[in-house]
Amino acid sequence: MLQNHNNNLGLGYPFNVRHFLSNLNRYYKAGFWFWDSNTNRIHFGKKFVNALGFKESDNDNIPLDEFFKLVHRDDKKSLEKSFQRLRHNSALHQEMDFRLKIREEWQHKRIFAFAVKDNPDASSYYIIGQFRNVDPVKSDTNTHDESITFERFANLLHKHQLALLEIDLDGTVVNWNKSTTRLFQFDSSNTQSVSLREGFADDTWKKFQEWLLSGSGKPFTSIYRNISGNEFNLSWSKLADIPQDKKRFIVAARDISQLVEFQNQIKRHDFQNEVISSFFSQIKGQTTPDEIFLLLGQTIEKAFPKSISIVFSYSADDSFVTLESIFGVKTKAWDTFIVELGWNPVGRRLFIEKEKLATLISANVQENIIPFNELLDGIVSATTFKVFERTFKIGKNYISGIVKDDKLYGGIILFQTSDSEPIDTQFLNRISIVASTVIDMSKANLDSCQMVDGLKKQLAEKYELLTYINHSIRTPLNSIIGFSSMLDFTELDKSLQTEYLRIIQNQSKSLLDLTNELQDFVRISTGALTVIKTKQNVNDFFHELKANIDFRLGLLELYNIKVNYTIPENTDFLELYIDSGRLNQALSIYFIQFIKFIQTGSLNIGYSIEDDKIKIFIHEGDSSIDSKIRTLFTDDLKALLNGTYSHSSHFNILLANRLLTLLEGEVEILNDGKLKLEVKFGLIANETQPQADELSEEQAIKRVEFKNSVVLIVEDEEINYLILNELLTAWGVSTIWAKNGREAVDLVSSLNQGINLILMDIRMPVMDGYAATMEIKQVNSAIPVVAQTAFSAPQERLKAQAAGCNGYITKPIDPNILHHVLEMYLA
Repeated sequence: MLQNHNNNLGLGYPFNVRHFLSNLNRYYKAGFWFWDSNTNRIHFGKKFVNALGFKESDNDNIPLDEFFKLVHRDDKKSLEKSFQRLRHNSALHQEMDFRLKIREEWQHKRIFAFAVKDNPDASSYYIIGQFRNVDPVKSDTNTHDESITFERFANLLHKHQLALLEIDLDGTVVNWNKSTTRLFQFDSSNTQSVSLREGFADDTWKKFQEWLLSGSGKPFTSIYRNISGNEFNLSWSKLADIPQDKKRFIVAARDISQLVEFQNQIKRHDFQNEVISSFFSQIKGQTTPDEIFLLLGQTIEKAFPKSISIVFSYSADDSFVTLESIFGVKTKAWDTFIVELGWNPVGRRLFIEKEKLATLISANVQENIIPFNELLDGIVSATTFKVFERTFKIGKNYISGIVKDDKLYGGIILFQTSDSEPIDTQFLNRISIVASTVIDMSKANLDSCQMVDGLKKQLAEKYELLTYINHSIRTPLNSIIGFSSMLDFTELDKSLQTEYLRIIQNQSKSLLDLTNELQDFVRISTGALTVIKTKQNVNDFFHELKANIDFRLGLLELYNIKVNYTIPENTDFLELYIDSGRLNQALSIYFIQFIKFIQTGSLNIGYSIEDDKIKIFIHEGDSSIDSKIRTLFTDDLKALLNGTYSHSSHFNILLANRLLTLLEGEVEILNDGKLKLEVKFGLIANETQPQADELSEEQAIKRVEFKNSVVLIVEDEEINYLILNELLTAWGVSTIWAKNGREAVDLVSSLNQGINLILMDIRMPVMDGYAATMEIKQVNSAIPVVAQTAFSAPQERLKAQAAGCNGYITKPIDPNILHHVLEMYLA
């Protein structure tokens, strides 16, 4: 608390500035005034301002310049100089007599003044003083010649309500004022002598006597117990020694209990801030909640010495509470407790229902008055709690949750012991808030780190995938480029040319399969791939699956693999609700993995009916694979299926698994001496039960000629036009070439009925295929338009349909599919 130790206005006690400013009316009545540097106004109180002639004013102050106008001209200059000195040196004490016009007449006044700040760091300050009446006949020296008596001090201090006592060295009170009666509760009607001795502790009384006999002008502070037994803090000021061999003294006593309590609060807050600051500095290097919980327990032990604290964490995922640590107990007592209990509770996980936990723990500190064995019935036994209570002599206990944004991370249980001080619940609440914020940040940081690690892993996987794809593409591409060069620069007979062309076509198809699977893998990984389920006859599906498998066997030139197909009898009526194309794709991927695994021998493919479900299977038949290798391969496939293993080289297996999951298939990988894949789907019964055709070898597409048909090829790339033109003219079709959408619209507008079909590229300059199709349909809506593009995403098909396209074909164009399109629209 800021005090002016040099300038005490002759009051005999330190002047309290903040007390002065908060009790102005009281001080105004005692003749006090002050000047404020911020406003340059001098404050007297309204009554004195009116006496100075400012009767219309409701303020208690006037400008300093207006005040100087009321000072006698002979005294004005000296008074201004006194103010100037105080402004530039706060250590000075100014005392001066001057004449002041009050109620239209000159009165002699004496002022005692000094300058002071209410905050050491403040730029503003005050000049505070007191008016005293002066007998103009007497000089300044005469005013200090009065005899030092108790009555003189009593008259001087009675307005300030200070306790004034005249005492002997042995503590007998000879005289006192009314304030002393109230403070010390003396009985003024009692004729017997009163002694201060009983209110002091023995050692304090001796120090008090030494202070009385010393020449020190510093106040003496002590704890004093009055007659009623109330204790309070007193500040004693020695005003005078009565010249009787220093055996009698006049002292003033002021109750500073509130001040002491305030100072103690400041000390407590400083200590608490130091504890929390230390906690923050320690957790800088700690990243996990477990480490933070440990530091939290150590911080609570420091903050509440001789108390016992239990720190626990909570997992919202499984509703388990973990006792992280117990602090404040001595090692010997803890060992005794463990021996008597029979187990160590630290680290134990306890299941507590969320509803029960919510009733026990909140974000605010609560005193718990119910024994823990009753609160946690079935979790903490009465015996355990009694052992704990007896061993550590606990009393009151408090619970505080570590809660942030309604998320419970744990809590603190603090036990007051017989040796500890009462628990400061506000401080405990502050620690809980700090801990919840830190743990929340720690968990958020861990989540961010895990997210970063996940992204790094994804980047690494993508890099591996790109590396694998690069290698996989180069193999067929090398064959295509090599054999194409041989066809161009080498004289070959017809048979070799045919063989080289076959190799080029097969490698091209392998390359196309690879890019399609990669595209589907990316789309299914990002959630962009969808399946379209329709009714599908089971045996028809197996016709398609067999054709696809036979084609792939020929593509891979694996003529030493035999495939056995098994279809139950009387199953022609069976139907699936499935996306047959995606199921065919997934099974084909697994089929390729199986034949790469066995390399030679046989595979069994088919289905069986089990409990209204169809079980499609691919089983290893005859092979010479070692059992250990089979086990390793089976484990890899199972890991890929369960998601516990993923590698770029197996992205197609991951694609197949995700496709089967989208199709709601129940997938199993088995090894009973033979490697097996089994997938189950629900069936739809077809009541008409049509007869299904028997499975036969894949038939080549019948080549039908389309003489007198005209097809408009809309294509900006010449090489693509040349390929289409060669195929179409070979089948008897006449072609017209438009290099962009605008040319196509102009040709349709001029020829109109002369065009039978339009093959429309999508991505073109000037006008794209969507816009061209919409304009063409306005000219002649009967002309079929088939979109052709390298983009096979579902949204491309939807855009084409919205523009008015009748069909859709993807690049690179398969001649069989193109021929089928011509059959649909030109036959």
